[in-house]
Amino acid sequence: MKTRTTILTVLLCTAFLGLPGWAWGPRAQLAVVLTAARMTSKEANIPLVNLERDLRNGASVSSETVRVQYPDAERDPAGAIEAEMYLLQAMRSQRIDPYFAYRLGVLGKLVAQATAPLARGNPTYRNLYYADVEENIGRTELKTAARRQVEPAAYFPRVQREAQTREDLIVKDYQTGLGFKGVAGAALAEDASRSVNAVADVWHTILTGNVVVANIADSQMRDYVVDSLKFYLSRHHRQEIDAAYARLAGMPAQTPELRNRIGDMFFEYGEFDRGIKEYEAVVAAEPNRRDVIEKISGYYVRVGDEALVRNELEQARDAFARAAEVDKLHAAAQEKLLEAQRMIGDRDARLETARQAIEQAKTLETQAEQQRLRRNYAQALATLRQVEILYKSVPDEFAAENHAARAGLNNVATLMRDVKGELVRNAETFSGSSTASDLRRLATGSARQLDEETLRTLLANQYRSEIAKLERDLRQRVQSAGAAR
Repeated sequence: MKTRTTILTVLLCTAFLGLPGWAWGPRAQLAVVLTAARMTSKEANIPLVNLERDLRNGASVSSETVRVQYPDAERDPAGAIEAEMYLLQAMRSQRIDPYFAYRLGVLGKLVAQATAPLARGNPTYRNLYYADVEENIGRTELKTAARRQVEPAAYFPRVQREAQTREDLIVKDYQTGLGFKGVAGAALAEDASRSVNAVADVWHTILTGNVVVANIADSQMRDYVVDSLKFYLSRHHRQEIDAAYARLAGMPAQTPELRNRIGDMFFEYGEFDRGIKEYEAVVAAEPNRRDVIEKISGYYVRVGDEALVRNELEQARDAFARAAEVDKLHAAAQEKLLEAQRMIGDRDARLETARQAIEQAKTLETQAEQQRLRRNYAQALATLRQVEILYKSVPDEFAAENHAARAGLNNVATLMRDVKGELVRNAETFSGSSTASDLRRLATGSARQLDEETLRTLLANQYRSEIAKLERDLRQRVQSAGAAR
């Protein structure tokens, strides 16, 4: 391709002035682009069909997106196409990545618009014609032609003249009521195929022609890479994000403003750590950038607040400390840091209390076992009740300590059952006048923790023991009286 001259630019502007952004309808545009992709893949052995989703996404963007991408397209569509061709040639690499395919799709949409019939015709008949094309494009056989290298200054005026050849006849058919059944329908295959071949020719020139970097500024290439980074961020494509970022890092003039822009993009798509690195690089270069300082400190305050919700106090403290360090004017960060430190102190005190309770409970548990072995059941039960209270005082807040307390409670329950069982089994050993006092002490003293059933069992056992003793005494007296006779 050759650099455009001023004369050719003026001619192109005149030829395409007033081109509507919606020439061809969306289905027709998509059919044109995807057909061109299949043709290019087959003819040039370029695997565009493997990137059909990205081509489709590009060809399906709104007219507003096209206007933003190519602000001069409606005034000078051929000039916009040529500028994009230069840029894509400059950014072409050995591998066609998804973003490059997406840009080919957007460019294909623009080429399809620029080569559509009736692009500048009467709006009423133009709209009717494009609506009919939308209904019939799926049944239209699109034909290929030999590929050409495209020099937009000469190529597009010729293609547009061909597209305008039958415009008067198409309009007349719609005016008379014949509409799409006349020339429009009969010529659709040829007209749509012309657009297909134009798209394929443009792509073929980009992908196989000599790289031309004339009139492509460094800023344009940087913007392309930045846009590719945003494209991949929006799709969370990790490998391509890293590749785009590396490509950007290898370009000259990494200005603080550019890094701030990249940081904003990372933040927009949830890549906060990478965004913070960009912001920190900006502040390192420009220490007085209050706008960026506030972004960093605000982020760390949010991190701290979220950590507090999860009760992750150290993480919250560290985040608030970082926010306060970055922005010494951030009063809220300072206050939150002090509050987090106070909460950590209170928590540590509660933890120490829980640990002491567990240690004391274990000591008392050992004492209760010794009291049990000495058959001092009332005192053992009273001690176990103290152990139970200590274990129950350990809060759920501390997982390890709470687990130890639950295990301790299980041990206490087992020991209590054992002590009560031994107490019942050994009730018959109580005798004489001490029996009543032992039972009274068990029932009213430190053994109040005995359940009612255990006490009833003890009393019943003692009753049976006393009856048995009376029976033995009675038998002995009878035997003694008989021997006296």
